[in-house]
Amino acid sequence: MRFRLVTVAVVSVMSLACTSESTRSTTAFCAALGDNIELLEGPLSTPGDLAALLTRYRELARVAPLSVEDSWTVITDLVEAAAAVDRQDADAVARLAEQAFAADLAAREVAAWAAERCGVTVPRAPRG
Repeated sequence: MRFRLVTVAVVSVMSLACTSESTRSTTAFCAALGDNIELLEGPLSTPGDLAALLTRYRELARVAPLSVEDSWTVITDLVEAAAAVDRQDADAVARLAEQAFAADLAAREVAAWAAERCGVTVPRAPRG
């Protein structure tokens, strides 16, 4: 009886894990990326545009497969910082520039990954 309970518990946990992982896949990410690629380019004319861009990056982060998740998170963090920065604060703007420079490798990794696996070109920076 104990073995049966353990088996049922293990199978239940595994099925839950598989269900939650099913949205975090190359297929889901490529589809979402393809649907949003033009929106990731901008334009960023208003604060609302930046907020909408951040929402799209966060939504894509939810389905990013493990192979690109860390790099996508770095880029999403940069977009979050850009949305929150006080543009009147020279030090904050300088820190944002440093963060952007540090995120360059992640951006190149995502661009190469998306081109190879999804057949899309990820914009290097939104127009604004």
